[in-house]
Amino acid sequence: MNYKKILVTYLFLSSLFSNENLNEDKLIITYISGSPENYWSKKIDKIDISSNAIHIKNYNNYYFSSFYISNSKVYIDEFYYKKKFPENKLGNFNLKIGSLTNNFSSIDNNILSSGSMIESGNSYGIPRYLVEFSNSFKNFDIYFSLSDGILDKNSINIKRPFLHDKRLYLSFKNLSIGFVHNVIWGGEVTAYGKQPNDLDDYFRIFLGRGGGADAVITDQPNALGDAFGMWDFSYKKNVRLGEIKVYHQTYFEDGSGLKLTNKMSEFDGLSGISFKYKKTNILLERLKTTFQGGNTHPPGIDSYYWNGIYRNGWQFKDRIIGNIFINPSKNRVRVIHFGLSTVYKKNKFQLNFSDIKKYNISYNGFPPSETIDLGEDFFKKEIQRNLYYERKLNNFGVGIMLEDNQINTNIYFKIKYHL
Repeated sequence: MNYKKILVTYLFLSSLFSNENLNEDKLIITYISGSPENYWSKKIDKIDISSNAIHIKNYNNYYFSSFYISNSKVYIDEFYYKKKFPENKLGNFNLKIGSLTNNFSSIDNNILSSGSMIESGNSYGIPRYLVEFSNSFKNFDIYFSLSDGILDKNSINIKRPFLHDKRLYLSFKNLSIGFVHNVIWGGEVTAYGKQPNDLDDYFRIFLGRGGGADAVITDQPNALGDAFGMWDFSYKKNVRLGEIKVYHQTYFEDGSGLKLTNKMSEFDGLSGISFKYKKTNILLERLKTTFQGGNTHPPGIDSYYWNGIYRNGWQFKDRIIGNIFINPSKNRVRVIHFGLSTVYKKNKFQLNFSDIKKYNISYNGFPPSETIDLGEDFFKKEIQRNLYYERKLNNFGVGIMLEDNQINTNIYFKIKYHL
């Protein structure tokens, strides 16, 4: 494989589209020897089985790109054009078009986190547009985004389905409340055929309405497509030593979960607390998805990240889009996740520890009685540990990742070059 030709071509193209203010450009080239095995490190380094890979990340005022060169192939992580419009009386408007991840949530892209219940940054960027609006009124902040894109084709999705996403966050001083609404719709799937995809159907999924006469019969009285989302709460406070932030995300798959009652959620979701002091960051998260509305239908058996029609679930190119510990086929879990990172002079340390319990029974299709018996359910426990050390040497960084998942101990290396 000729890495040199690919690198030279990319650097040349980058120079053509770069901003005139070169100080605002940032290029990071990382050589990776070995491959990650644990959930957290797979989210950080998005390569599969490979002994050698190159990751190239380029920041610019006009575009962002991130891709991997591995096994003689190029894998696009994210590549999009971005435009920040001049601030006016209405507020701030941003536009992004390309393959991208929308990580806006209470977690604030914290690298130590297991990731948002909606988008964690674990998958490759989804082809779409993203429009963002924000404004401030004294101590009151508002954020709204609208995005529409398209997912991938696979053994379930004969024709690629669409993805709709909208988010509204309201903040007052240190308290933030967010609402996220997603819908997978359209396309063509095995067993159910072509799904409604007209303009009228778009307005139906936008408003959360039921489908028309051409929709699957279960979608006619309910919301069209696979509709889901989350409530996102956070509170942060500056203290003498730094900043403390607490957050909780409640995921929902239907109207009962949307109501946000204790009976429906049984405190399912992702809860976390983070503390930042100078260059030190500490995080503790608790993830629970065992209730899912209850074991009888209705109103329970919600089956997080899985849908009876779009059975490939909340995945893109075989990578989970949401939280790294939830899989459509194994979606009932209890996890305690801890992370620590610090920088001392030219040394960087990162530590992650995950106590994972994956339960045997998941709600992937109803039995005839529409009742799930959890009396004899059991879980498989796994402990995952990650330790990363990096030493900065001028424009270079040399790092080593040590992983343990009770079965294997894995080591891989990274060499970074900053331009």
